[in-house]
Amino acid sequence: MADVTCPVCDGAIPPKGATGPRKSYCSVLCRSQAASVRRRAAYARDRLKILSESRDRRASKRARTVKVCGHCSEEFVPVKSLAQVYCSAQCGSAANRDNSSKSCSELDCIRPVRARGLCSMHYKRFMRVNGAAWESDSEWSDRRRANYHKRRVLKRKLPADDIRPLDVFERDGWVCGICAAPVDRDLQWPDEMSASLDHVVPLSRGGHHVLSNVQLAHLGCNVRKGDFLQVDAMSA
Repeated sequence: MADVTCPVCDGAIPPKGATGPRKSYCSVLCRSQAASVRRRAAYARDRLKILSESRDRRASKRARTVKVCGHCSEEFVPVKSLAQVYCSAQCGSAANRDNSSKSCSELDCIRPVRARGLCSMHYKRFMRVNGAAWESDSEWSDRRRANYHKRRVLKRKLPADDIRPLDVFERDGWVCGICAAPVDRDLQWPDEMSASLDHVVPLSRGGHHVLSNVQLAHLGCNVRKGDFLQVDAMSA
């Protein structure tokens, strides 16, 4: 009988024994490699079938869906995706051009729209929540801290002074106003022993953002105090 070669490595296959069929591969390794190739081919065929069926389902669902254009208010059937907002590219371009004359959809915000119906500030906040980041996020400067505290107060329609946290920290001699322990000025957020600005009477209890109502506190002390008065926090 003529020699038979292995279909994987082209090596010679041992001759047939006294009993049983002749081997198809020269070794167990070649047989495993051939089985692996067959499994990958079967997986590829199944995957193509699954993807094709998925595309057909999505196309069928789109064909049954009727949406209202976000610009011209006409009804349309989405072509590419169920997330389609505008009936055409022209409507999409027109809506983006009109954004400069629209106001932010957030309550009491009159800034012009940047994207998603939100102004630049609220859009960045939305994107941060969803995992995006900006280079300036790491630079939590004293000016940004002051603006953050002032915005919190203005939203409550309470009196607000222009207060730089660093000025308050220097005034208090870098001593925590809650636990009376020193505060290391070199520590940075989110270290619980870093410096933070605390309102003696919390804003939620009617406190004002004025120099007489703010003090230096460890970040951990400030968080534990929460919206309690200082006397309540110390006794809790």
